[in-house]
Parts: sequence; structure tokens; C-alpha cells
Amino acid sequence: MTYEAIIYDLDGTVINTFDMTIFPLIRIVKEELGVEMTYDELRHYMSFSGLEILKRLGIKDIPIVYERWVKYVNAYEAKARIYYNFDDIIHNFNDKVVQAVVSSKNREQYAIDMADKNI
Repeated sequence: MTYEAIIYDLDGTVINTFDMTIFPLIRIVKEELGVEMTYDELRHYMSFSGLEILKRLGIKDIPIVYERWVKYVNAYEAKARIYYNFDDIIHNFNDKVVQAVVSSKNREQYAIDMADKNI
């Protein structure tokens, strides 16, 4: 079987943003719901968009809380990092197929997550 193109999702495929997203979410849940949820309790939510996660958790004032969550994510000390050897994968297929990376991130968030990454 041959392929003409490969499309990669940015989060969770190209870059690891899991910890920098979930630990600030733990903080948001504590602030908004007064509940201490664990990493394991929240990790299954991470397949949804940020707004959907807040909705499913029963957070009120979602746009305001989402904005604060994004600030916490951007300030998180462990920044996004490219998965080990992903740049090799990109370069390996460079002359074989068309490749693209997609994301639901806006340009500003993309720039923050991809700063200083050379792929």
C-alpha cells in the first residue's frame, strides 16, 4: 500500500503538551469546583477540546475560565516538546509524500508551543 500524504495532529502526535495542559486543569478544577481531581481522573478528558472539557466538568463562565486556563498553560514551567525522533520521521518521508501538520490552535498558541523548535 502506498500513501500520497500524511497528516499529523500537532498535539499528542508532534508535540507533547499533555502535562502543561493537565496540571493547569487540575488547578482550574480546584479553583472553580472546589474539588481536588487527580491526573488520572482528568486524563480521559484530554481527547476533547478545551472548551468541551470545561463543559463536561460542569464549569460555569466557560469563556472566562478558559482564558485563565490558557494563561496557566502558557506559564507552566515544562513547555511543549517535540516527541523523541519526530523530526527524523518528518525528514524520512520528506521526499516520499506530502506532509502537513494540523491543529485547532490559533496562531498565537501555535507560536508559543513551537518556539525554538526546529522541525
